Amino acid sequence: MPITPAALKALQPIARRVQPLDERRVVAEVEHEAQVPHLARAVVMSGGELMSFQAQRETLEDLFIQTIEQNVPLQGSEGVRGKESRNRSLPGE
Repeated sequence: MPITPAALKALQPIARRVQPLDERRVVAEVEHEAQVPHLARAVVMSGGELMSFQAQRETLEDLFIQTIEQNVPLQGSEGVRGKESRNRSLPGE
């Protein structure tokens, strides 16, 4: 059974991203794991059918790669020397 427009529309208020992969599969990304059951309920309540459901968690490696690719500084990062040594002279300077 193909994905219906009603099922896609039902996922949008719950998921932060909804992307059809083909006429039978959708990827829906949620902010919190507690929202996952709401996704399944929304599909069924909209008249759709779930043939399978695969929850996938983001790994620590995925988060690291995203942070590097987005060039987002990590919280508390101050470089190699750190905040305290920034204003100090090193011996011999």
